Amino acid sequence: MPNPYPRFAKIVVTFEPREDGGLRAYCDSVPGFVLSHRDPSLVVKDVAPVLERMLSEIWGREVHAEPLPELGELPEAQFGDDPERPVEGHRDYLAHVAA
Repeated sequence: MPNPYPRFAKIVVTFEPREDGGLRAYCDSVPGFVLSHRDPSLVVKDVAPVLERMLSEIWGREVHAEPLPELGELPEAQFGDDPERPVEGHRDYLAHVAA
């Protein structure tokens, strides 16, 4: 029987600022995925590892996740890596089954 889960998936994570200056992240397509912390950089840093753990459990296979850069965006300039760049809105992540 074929695997019912995809080998690759785009995951859209929404980032919202908190009133205390912190950050909240959630994803409607991954049940239970919510991160929130007073330090926005910790939320951004935790997104990929938490997606990996949750999707590995859901899919029953080892999954890797990483931010999907915009066309022409340099890896070192990705979302959340620049302290001057606001962390707000949507960000796409790529999830893929480990080879």
